Amino acid sequence: MNIRTTFILTLPLVLAVAACVKPHTYVSPDYRKHSSSSLSIPAQPHSVRLETAFLLNGKPAEAANRRFAAEAADVLNGSSVVRTSDNAPAVIKLTAATDSQRGKAAAKGLATGLTFGLAGNRFDDNYRFECSYNDGTTAHSETYNHAVTTVIGNKQAPQGTPVKTKTAFADVTAQIVTNCLVDLQQKGFLR
Repeated sequence: MNIRTTFILTLPLVLAVAACVKPHTYVSPDYRKHSSSSLSIPAQPHSVRLETAFLLNGKPAEAANRRFAAEAADVLNGSSVVRTSDNAPAVIKLTAATDSQRGKAAAKGLATGLTFGLAGNRFDDNYRFECSYNDGTTAHSETYNHAVTTVIGNKQAPQGTPVKTKTAFADVTAQIVTNCLVDLQQKGFLR
């Protein structure tokens, strides 16, 4: 058998095995309280200073915080409710916190790889968010939870449509910021 024939015969097997161990990521639909259509758009956007923090296992994670800050600013500025400004007197502070399970994930990942995906794994990244608003005279704070689930191999997928792993946290950030803005408006802020 020549190399070309061997390649053609083994290609379907290789593709099937690769499909078994490909990660599929899902943003939990359980935590989406509001959509952007629920926002009351003021005549002029409110000027706010955005402060963010991303905590991994209780410690600041600067690279993750830079990404979180950029994604949160995009959602806020795109809302037409607020415009971020470094010198605004009002502040929206967003804090994201998660506890990493990397050690467990690595051990389970080895089993999935060795069984060509038959063992399968499901990992939940659970996040806790705090959104606070302070206009200089009044302060308000809300807490939110969210989750991203990654399924590899032969495991039951959660409800929802798979999303790109790279954009999953951006989707979560958009939902949390929208939830926060609508809740703040319902409490009488940013109208």
